[in-house]
Amino acid sequence: MGGKRRGKSQPGRRRGGRGAFARAIGVGDLASYRGYAFAWFSEAATLLLANCSLEDLRNKGVGSVVPKLLQSLSAKMAARKGKTIDPKLVRPLPFAAKDPKDRMTLEFALQTLQGLVEGRRPGPLSPPSALSLDFAEFTRSSMGRGQLKRDAFRVGEDVLALSLVGAYLTRAYRARTEGGRWEYGYILVNVRSPALAAAMLDRMQAGVLGVTRRVVEGGGGFFPILVGAAAAIARALGGQLREVAKSPLLVEYLRLSKGEKVMAKGFDVFDVTGLATLLRRGGIAGTVYWLVRSFPKEEGYNNYRGFVQRLSEGLAKYHMYRRPEHLYAPLRALCSRDLQAEAVKLFGARWQGLSQRIQGGLSRLAGL
Repeated sequence: MGGKRRGKSQPGRRRGGRGAFARAIGVGDLASYRGYAFAWFSEAATLLLANCSLEDLRNKGVGSVVPKLLQSLSAKMAARKGKTIDPKLVRPLPFAAKDPKDRMTLEFALQTLQGLVEGRRPGPLSPPSALSLDFAEFTRSSMGRGQLKRDAFRVGEDVLALSLVGAYLTRAYRARTEGGRWEYGYILVNVRSPALAAAMLDRMQAGVLGVTRRVVEGGGGFFPILVGAAAAIARALGGQLREVAKSPLLVEYLRLSKGEKVMAKGFDVFDVTGLATLLRRGGIAGTVYWLVRSFPKEEGYNNYRGFVQRLSEGLAKYHMYRRPEHLYAPLRALCSRDLQAEAVKLFGARWQGLSQRIQGGLSRLAGL
């Protein structure tokens, strides 16, 4: 994020007098605007629903990609177990007071994309705050004070629609921070491999969303998210991991913060190829996934939280430095009676098998 393409012409830049704008950015233009939030969300939609890139969207055209995308989205919404989804009520992105709230819903996105299929031409609009984060530097340096960034650029309704769908598919959580602001977390498994079926990409995405949501809701840190994501991917791929890992296994993590304004809190890209391979080699990908996925949200369970933190940090550092002492702390923690008591409350009789598998896997990796 952050406007990485300053060498290119700025999106929607004004021409002529005040109020005159260049043509709005449409879905066919998105490949030229990588690094902007609206392009990232849009590509999440095309990748997760149609296994296509922004270049495919430009080269193959809307008529080839969008119908497949809509079909996949309808099937995904219908498959939500026991959950009735009202698109009118789903607002995947945070919005500020002056944003077009009537156009921030999943219903608007579905109607706009269906209109594209039927040949309707989308209108231009000022991007909402969550999609104009990258323009702040340009407006400050080139337009002086008093100019609002959302008034300097135009995107098509089709771009907003794709962005909303991408946000819907990648949003892992909304959590209240200590400062009273809301944090919105979006995470994307960005893996491009000819050996990868769309259903497998969907399975990996669901697993990574699940572990991220649970860790954040339980107050966990960075390492459980990183290792939990790698475990979810390795668990989903199974024997396919070696072939798919010829391409990088990337996890992209965007965090937005909302108070009076919507602001970017962070954007990170993690290559979890080596970590996923390590977990697979140790035979503990599934076990680590369930240990992180069960991160408690309830009061108490501090020993279990501490164990998952030590386990995740140890595995990540062992992967980076290949020093077995990083695995000793989680191995010692497994002997704690307090941990055993809390884990049995969480897992019941399953804990004995989980603890034996994690102990065996860590011992193999450490060469014990």
